[in-house]
Amino acid sequence: MSNPLFSFTFSGGSSFYFEDLTSVSKTNRVLTITFPNKNILRFQDNITQPTFPNDPQLTGFLGQNSSEILSTFVEWGGDSSLTVNTEELRKDLQYYPEFFKTSGGSNAEFGYEFFPSGVYVVTYSYDSDGSYSETQLIYMDQAANICLKEKIEWLFRNDLEQNKSEREFNLVKDQIMQLIMMMHVSKFDYDSGNYEEANLKLISCDNICSTGSLGYIYDSTRP
Repeated sequence: MSNPLFSFTFSGGSSFYFEDLTSVSKTNRVLTITFPNKNILRFQDNITQPTFPNDPQLTGFLGQNSSEILSTFVEWGGDSSLTVNTEELRKDLQYYPEFFKTSGGSNAEFGYEFFPSGVYVVTYSYDSDGSYSETQLIYMDQAANICLKEKIEWLFRNDLEQNKSEREFNLVKDQIMQLIMMMHVSKFDYDSGNYEEANLKLISCDNICSTGSLGYIYDSTRP
């Protein structure tokens, strides 16, 4: 088995780290990150940069010396690695909306505080005396874990002795149990190679957090 071309990890739910593990000289690098909902974030070399507004409030972001510009690896932090967080992406994509697209090719909105739960498809390619490409699947449940932690803390702060209704209290307990079960089964699916089912279950965890409902039909009963 050949050595991997790159490593990719999420950290704290709101950032990811990418590292090129090769030492060869390369051109035309492209890093494509397909989100659980099939939206696509793309980093690549050799893209002409547009002119940015000369706004002092943008210091540290677009157009400044320490900028994080989506289209080039060097601007983001060097020749071999990237550390990217959602705050930077939200700001940068206001000026570079074309770097985050739907699967159909139209610009997508990036409004995330945390990267969504699900299975990400990450592909890195480059040219170096030939073309090289590698794809990795990344299991991401950190956003769901953050939500689970918040709901558990809510139970401790709002027990029945603090005049919370029994119905409201039990509703949060039920959501906690749903989160734990779906996260557990999604990891089993992922480890078994059933990536699409793992992805759907993790998406349902974020649905619980945002709407209070799974929004999921279990695989054995799905039409």
